[in-house]
Amino acid sequence: MLVVLAHTYGALRLQRNFNGPLVTVATVTTDVHMGPQGLPSNKQIAEGTEQLLARTVEALSRGATLVVWNEGSTAIDKRGEEAFIARAQALAQEYHADIVVAYVVPLDGMRRFENKYAWVTPDGVLERYLKRHPVPGEGSVKGTDPVRVLGRPWGKAAGAICYDFPQLALTHAMLGADIVAVPASDWRGIDPFHTQMAAVRGIEGGFSVVRSVRWATSGAFDALGRPQQRGEQRVGIMDEIPGVAQESIDGVGEIASDLLRPLSVWIDTYACDLNCSSLEFHHEQDRVADGATTPR
Repeated sequence: MLVVLAHTYGALRLQRNFNGPLVTVATVTTDVHMGPQGLPSNKQIAEGTEQLLARTVEALSRGATLVVWNEGSTAIDKRGEEAFIARAQALAQEYHADIVVAYVVPLDGMRRFENKYAWVTPDGVLERYLKRHPVPGEGSVKGTDPVRVLGRPWGKAAGAICYDFPQLALTHAMLGADIVAVPASDWRGIDPFHTQMAAVRGIEGGFSVVRSVRWATSGAFDALGRPQQRGEQRVGIMDEIPGVAQESIDGVGEIASDLLRPLSVWIDTYACDLNCSSLEFHHEQDRVADGATTPR
């Protein structure tokens, strides 16, 4: 009976539409390889950075309003960081869009570095975010700034880098985020489960999720976990997702709302787990393993 109720409830919720502006989002991923073994050559990094900017232009020219790079898309020297950000902002101004540029700033090679993103808009940089929860063995400088929600013309936006997102999703929901951008990195063995898990966090929090992933499945989901996608290798243009996605319980008092919300979240999550395969979509892109490129 519980399973039937969960499926029925989920099916009814999936029939609803969100009011408010829609946002065309895109994911841009990199060919630059970085890891514990060290950094690529300066020439490879420079070529990879130019490629990322070219892919960003492609996404913007195809109508994207929000472009999200994957985690650590390139490496930028501290002395050249502001010039790099200025190039991204010039694109944001030209196309009237937001670009979440995710990159690393080496401080001692890959032994110690800043793993960060800059939320670049036509009016400037709204946020500079450092990864808060480095995975064991990662040399990232830990970020400590308060979690922020950014007011955009199409809604309230927030972000997190990869492993940060599950821990911050509740905070994003409490701050009223409508869209959360997640630059991330995965590996073949976990693909596409982390992206599916991100969709569940969006259902729980009542916001849309855009997850741009190195070497794995990227995805955009609305607040009901419905996947949106049309894309190709390294540049994924997603269908429009709601800019105002926060769900509310209309006509119910605050006390009733507080009592119903945990049950709603549990049913949403249970129904999503049962139908995880229906939430899956694959952003076609190269898979890299053991030094070889393996098409999906």
